[in-house]
Amino acid sequence: MWADDQQRLVGFAYVNCYQNLVDVFDATWFSPEIETKLVAWVVAAQQKRNLANSSMLLARSMYEEIPELYIPEGFVIRPLSGEAELEAYVVLHRAAFGSENTTIEHRQAILLAPDYIPELDLVAVAPGGKLAALCVCQIFPDDTPRAGGMKEGWTDPVATYPAYLLQGLARLYCIIVSLQKTCNKP
Repeated sequence: MWADDQQRLVGFAYVNCYQNLVDVFDATWFSPEIETKLVAWVVAAQQKRNLANSSMLLARSMYEEIPELYIPEGFVIRPLSGEAELEAYVVLHRAAFGSENTTIEHRQAILLAPDYIPELDLVAVAPGGKLAALCVCQIFPDDTPRAGGMKEGWTDPVATYPAYLLQGLARLYCIIVSLQKTCNKP
C-alpha cells in the first residue's frame, strides 16, 4: 500500500493467483516514476517468492526482427471462435495447467471485457480440429502513458495440451507476430 505525506491511502498493488500485477492508484497522485518504483518493488517481491516456484518473464522490442514462424504440419494458429469454442478451451486450459481454476463462465466474462481483443485470443488447432494450444495476448490502451508513450503488450497464459507438447506450438515468436501487427495499429 502507498500513502501520501499525510498518510492517506493513495494506492495499492498485489499479484493475483494468475501472476498478474493488479494496481489501483489515485490518478492525481500516480506518475511514471511511481509506476517504475511499483514495478521494481513487485519484481523484487516476486523473485523472492519464486525461488520456491517457477515463473518466467520474457521481454522483446516489437521493432526487433522476428524469426520465421514455424507451425507444425497440419496445425493452424487462429483466433478463438468465441463462445462456440469455450468448452474446448476450458478443457485445454485445465489439462495444460492441471487445475480446475478456469470455467466457461470465467472465459465468457473475459470475452465481454471492454479491453478484450478477439484477434489476440489465439489457439493452435491440431489436425482433426482439436484445440492443441492457447495464448491470450493483451494490449491495454492505458499502458501507453506508463510505457513512455509506447504501447505494451503481453501474453498470458500460454499453454499446450499435454499430448501436443514439444512440437513448438507455444514458441514465443509466433505470438509476437500477432502482437506486432496489433501494436502497429493506430
